[in-house]
This record gives sequence, structure tokens and C-alpha cells, in this order.
Amino acid sequence: MRKYFLILVLGFTILFSCKKEKNEPDNNNNINNNIPTDKRTMALGLYNCKQYIYNKSGAMMQLMDSSAYEIEIKKHATDTTKIEIFKGTQLLFNTSNVQLLSSNNKVLTFDIPAQKYTYLGTERDVTGEPYFFTGSSYKHGGYIDSTKMCQFAVSHPGDYTGFTIVHRFNCTKK
Repeated sequence: MRKYFLILVLGFTILFSCKKEKNEPDNNNNINNNIPTDKRTMALGLYNCKQYIYNKSGAMMQLMDSSAYEIEIKKHATDTTKIEIFKGTQLLFNTSNVQLLSSNNKVLTFDIPAQKYTYLGTERDVTGEPYFFTGSSYKHGGYIDSTKMCQFAVSHPGDYTGFTIVHRFNCTKK
């Protein structure tokens, strides 16, 4: 009898010491749900970028110039709420408040805080311009994973009173 009791105790000990298998998705594992642990990862890479420059007065905007070049989006080294936008080795823009917009986590939005930007050989103080439509409002910038598109905009006072210069960037991931 004692022999059967020991076998029974040993069996229960083995049964309860075995690790319970998970049947739920692992939110830290990209294999199960295709959501990167670091939300910024989806936007990283090289882009073909088209920049449009507008002269804005009140509600009217007039296209002044456009140019095309390559940009690269990188993660900020220490802050997970920021990405950096480069043209070659030159930092174009720092961003802030990077966050996922949609319930399926495939749209990333960000703000562009006040900073310096060189335009026509002159360093200017720029601020983010509402441009990326979220479906209910506008953000300074955003990335849509399904189309691999990134859009963002900045503005600064024009050289003449009453005018603002708006720089809009429409970029497609390579």
C-alpha cells in the first residue's frame, strides 16, 4: 500500500512541476502577431522622398518648388518615443511622441517639435505643421505600414510679412 501511495505522490509531483503550455499569443514575439516590440521598427529604412514647398497666406497655398531625394528614418538612440529623419548623413528632423494610431497597430504617428532647418541657405526655426490625416484629425507626421508611405510637414515664417512657408514631405519606402 505504501508503494502505491509513493507512486501516486511522485506522479502528482511530476504533473504539477511540468510547465503549463501557453495557448495565448505571446505579445513579445513577432512570430505570433507581427507587431514589433518597438513600435518604431516598422518605419525604419530608406525612402524615396518628394518635398513640396508652398507659400501660404491665410487659407491660400501656392506651390513654389519641389524636389526629390532619398531620406532615411532611424530610431533615436535612447528615447523610444522618437525617430530621426536623415538626408544622407545630415539630420533633417527630430520627432517626438511616436505612437501607434490604429487598433491593428499598422499606423505610426509623430510630432515634429520646434527645431532648426536650413532652407535656401538660411537656418530657420521650423515647427511641425498638421499634415498627416488620422481619420479624425491631423498630426505633423505619420507612417502607414500597408502602403509603406510616410508623410510629414513643417512650416516657418516667410520672408515677407503675412506669409508662411510650408514644407510637405511625401515619402515611399524602398
